[in-house]
Amino acid sequence: MNARPVVLRVAGSLAALVLLAGCGQVRPAEGGEPLEPGWNEIPAAPYSPELAGTVAFWTGDELVVSGGYELPPPFEQVTFRTETYAYSLESGQWRELEPISVPGFDGALSFSGTWTGTAWIGVALPCRNGDVVDEDPSTYCDRVPIGLQWTSEAGWVTGDPVPPESAGAESNVVSVAGMTSSSLILTTVTGFLFRDIGAGADAPWSFAPWPSGVEPLQASSACVIDEQILTVSTVLDLGGDPLDPGESANTRPQTLTANTLNLGGEVLGQRSLSSVPFLPFEPYCQQGRAVFVYTNPGQPILRVNAEEVVPLPLDTEGSIDEPPISVSDEWIDVGTGIVSLAPAPGGFYVDHESGEATPLQPVPIMNVNVWTGELLFTRQNGSPRWFAFLPRETWQNSSDLEFPFQTDGD
Repeated sequence: MNARPVVLRVAGSLAALVLLAGCGQVRPAEGGEPLEPGWNEIPAAPYSPELAGTVAFWTGDELVVSGGYELPPPFEQVTFRTETYAYSLESGQWRELEPISVPGFDGALSFSGTWTGTAWIGVALPCRNGDVVDEDPSTYCDRVPIGLQWTSEAGWVTGDPVPPESAGAESNVVSVAGMTSSSLILTTVTGFLFRDIGAGADAPWSFAPWPSGVEPLQASSACVIDEQILTVSTVLDLGGDPLDPGESANTRPQTLTANTLNLGGEVLGQRSLSSVPFLPFEPYCQQGRAVFVYTNPGQPILRVNAEEVVPLPLDTEGSIDEPPISVSDEWIDVGTGIVSLAPAPGGFYVDHESGEATPLQPVPIMNVNVWTGELLFTRQNGSPRWFAFLPRETWQNSSDLEFPFQTDGD
């Protein structure tokens, strides 16, 4: 961790802290009692509990939260929001910023992008308010994403729609694959989008389709590693025994393959890695390192790169020997490893270098997670309440830190 001031508002008071790198201690910058590592509640965000589908990112100074939708009881009207708020560690307060402007639409949803160091760059689906006839809010959104960029100087700037061929026939999911030295790469089930990081806010997105045979399992099973794109695919292994009418392919073994491509879409290599008994799902791109996939309960989580596939010492039924763990929908890259927060029996931390897994204490369901490099901000599902988790000097020795708060619905 960097030895820089970190300010947290705890139990209504503002405490300035200095993190001392390498020693795991936390000291007040100006008097007061030391704040122990663990969970801390920050002021609730100034939006309604029903707000969902927001984008959130850390700028180096503030946590920015924007967009999303509201679908309050009796669930008859979906309303897309454009408000933008920022939370400052220094002041311990939220402030309202300029909203997103999406010409011709009421808001945006399904944000996919990343903070580059100076700007948030990405895409989102433009959406219109409407009477609810489908529980999926993206039903009310255009299938072709638009470009978006946010900077502290200019706020939100809306670009043109991305190339329409990037929108799949049945899916408009876009996932962040990572950054090369000059470009941001986003992936869909039909191909990948890329644009120059240093270009202006209205810079166009380019699109390249996946070559046959290397299409990723899902948009999130493609990843930028060493200036190349890695996709994880499967080939159905029928062994000369065709599927019976109505039989699902998920019941047959799959051969897991790793494919590398350059930014022109040219296949550089394809490698069969292993046979898995079920179709993998819920992949996670760990930018610059590997793709994680897990299959069905009782099957191992796999860490895949272009050379090998490594089963991790945990599974979806939840066992890192003792105590058990569970797997949440979102994995968070915290620099030294990945974290999965989950309710009982708890989540886990997997170290990048050793591959060792450490169980973490259970937490309520959280649906927004932002890692700052020092703190993990997370929002309780269905609530405006936000929390900040300060680990000890390593995540491995933070496994006993319990979530101490009563949450909405308890």
